[in-house]
Amino acid sequence: SVDLARLAAFAGKPRAVSAGQLAMKGDVAFRRDGTTGELHAAIDGLSTTQMEGGKAGLDATFTGNALKLDLTSELGKVGSVRVAAREIKLAGSALDVASWERARGKLTIDAALDLKEASGLVPPELLPVKDVRGTLTIAGAVVRREPDNLPDVRVHAQTSGLGFALKPAARATQGTTPPVAAPATSAPPWRVDGVDVAVDVNADAASGFTDVGVGLINDAGMLAFLNAKADLPFKRFYEHPERAKRIGEHVP
Repeated sequence: SVDLARLAAFAGKPRAVSAGQLAMKGDVAFRRDGTTGELHAAIDGLSTTQMEGGKAGLDATFTGNALKLDLTSELGKVGSVRVAAREIKLAGSALDVASWERARGKLTIDAALDLKEASGLVPPELLPVKDVRGTLTIAGAVVRREPDNLPDVRVHAQTSGLGFALKPAARATQGTTPPVAAPATSAPPWRVDGVDVAVDVNADAASGFTDVGVGLINDAGMLAFLNAKADLPFKRFYEHPERAKRIGEHVP
């Protein structure tokens, strides 16, 4: 096993990791006609400047050009994330980058996050809100049916017990850089409590059809729902990323 605190110190980041162990085992044979074997890795007792008690596990199985993958992580009080691939087919040897770029199959993700703890990982000056609370769950799938096509995407995200307050608007004052927050007033900050948000995104890469739904929910049920649909030229975005803005301007 590897002591991650010592590894961080060796890398010149002694304060980045205070505790944690990495263990790995496996037996993988890479050949031009396919890859066989298993790889397992685990991190336990991870403590950093922003998290304590983190755990992670990776299990990968190679059979010819097929790959099964299971990645789990427990981020202490922040929450957990799981990524799984059950049907990945590489386009060739695992040693060839192009084989991964043209891989097809299905990747799923499930996550549950404590928004109060997660917001603590972001520098306060980058957040427009404060006093964040609640949980966020995410369930999604990325499916690529053909190696020459972009993947389809399906994502559902929903909050529970969401609450936050908007920060006072920042404004520049003479001789100050960056802008500083406006002086406090007697007016209380604008708050959101008792209203949750649900978002659904479905994008079909082949046709470009994209459906996005956003709902606002409280104890009584659905307060409001917004639905937007469009045919997006994903293939043109992918082939000409430098022209993405111009291409997007012509989307109906």
